[in-house]
Amino acid sequence: MSQDLVRKISWRITPVLMLMYFMCIIDRVNLGYASLTMNKELGLTAAQYGFAAGLLYLTYILCEVPSNILLHRTSPRIWFTRIMITWGLCSAATGLIQNETHLYAARLLLGAAEAGLFPGVLYYLTRWLPREERVSVVAMFMMAAPIAFVVGAPVSGYLIDHAAVFGYSGWRAMLIIEGLVPVALGLMLPFILTNTPDEAKWLTATEKSVIRNALADEEKSAIASDHGFLKALADGKVWALGFVFFGINVTFSILFWFLPQMVAGFKSALGGNLTTGQVGMISASPFATAALAMLAYGFWLKGKPTTVAHVSGPIAVAALGTVIPALSASPYVIMLGLCLAAAGAFCAMVSFWQLPPMIFKGRTAASGIAMVAAIGVSSNAVIPWINGYIKDMTGSLNGAMMFNGGVIVLALVTAIVISLKLTRHNRTTFAEGTSVGSTARS
Repeated sequence: MSQDLVRKISWRITPVLMLMYFMCIIDRVNLGYASLTMNKELGLTAAQYGFAAGLLYLTYILCEVPSNILLHRTSPRIWFTRIMITWGLCSAATGLIQNETHLYAARLLLGAAEAGLFPGVLYYLTRWLPREERVSVVAMFMMAAPIAFVVGAPVSGYLIDHAAVFGYSGWRAMLIIEGLVPVALGLMLPFILTNTPDEAKWLTATEKSVIRNALADEEKSAIASDHGFLKALADGKVWALGFVFFGINVTFSILFWFLPQMVAGFKSALGGNLTTGQVGMISASPFATAALAMLAYGFWLKGKPTTVAHVSGPIAVAALGTVIPALSASPYVIMLGLCLAAAGAFCAMVSFWQLPPMIFKGRTAASGIAMVAAIGVSSNAVIPWINGYIKDMTGSLNGAMMFNGGVIVLALVTAIVISLKLTRHNRTTFAEGTSVGSTARS
């Protein structure tokens, strides 16, 4: 495909996908900023808060694969609309909770409503661009996550300090306001998103033919045949990739759910109290670093055959950055480590999500991608509770950081083992490392 055609497609679909993911991340993790005042108001312990944060991923995991299958069978445009409206309403409803039981229920509903957006977008992109050209678009899409923190952290902090909705406290007003925004965007989505290249009025007949041919060539080189969903679940490579993604997500456990609390603890070292808005501003720095790193890394990978080795390097950086804060009491060293952790984890996401399409093709791509995502995000269902429990027992997050670093190292080892095993014949691409892949190309 020509670069002019790739740019034409990217400029049409990427901004919409980024905006969707931007709002998704804000509504998923704004609980971390609400916790600065919510925990005291509701009388939550760190373990209860961590448990509530992780509950979202229980229903998220259960609903993710069915959601992606329904997206494949229906219309991405309509299904994404359903996802956005329902998650926005559930997020806004969290601002009305009165106790920990209400919080648990709200998080479960939010996870079910939000499930399918992330793997759905990844599957949606496989309908538009081949892998080598898709990597930079995926990087731009995923860059919405750190941008959401760069923008959302200070905005959430400001709303908590200054907003009021019908007399509700700041954290409630913040959740309500930020929940209603994606509802409005969801109502506009059917008019601004195109399902497939064949439906795109802004593409010529020749351009549509070029896209079809490029995607057909990619399917021929996939590792796995177009077999049933249950057989795909029995593939060890899927579970190995899922564990690598599990480790990447462990990095986000501290960044998403406990970073504001860590920054609020800097007040003694910095010689004064920090407002919620200031906590939000400081908390944004790791994600600003990650956004710049993702942009550079994504464009560096563009046009290169993606290998598991591309994932291993960023995971190593994430592991190092996760452990550093546990070894120092200096706010500056802690933030340096968190910046490294964020940059490593988000860069690993860029290259990692080029791998599942090398395994699945055709009708199994939607369910296969969703299965790998479900395995990976399951870490968010348990790790926040473990981190909160460790904090309750020890009085700090240092032990949790060391534990998280150990899990990430195991994911790094898994990625290296996958690379060595699946690229024994040719170490340049993931697909070229299996006899099945070789057969598909012969």
